[in-house]
Amino acid sequence: MVETKHDWKRQLLAFVKKHPNQSGIVYCLSRKKKTGENGGFFCRSRHSRAPYHAGMSKKARDANQNSFMTEP
Repeated sequence: MVETKHDWKRQLLAFVKKHPNQSGIVYCLSRKKKTGENGGFFCRSRHSRAPYHAGMSKKARDANQNSFMTEP
């Protein structure tokens, strides 16, 4: 599902609440700013998250991808 961004924090929480106990991917246009901001927001909202972007080491990317694919 793709939506136009309006009040992204409210939209993101509403989407997560509609899909409890499910996994998903949030795409960000800016790795440097938006990925970190989204990650912090998820932590403060008590939702688990794992970053995945080109600036990470291959080992960290592989670990996060493996976690996403195999953990409930």
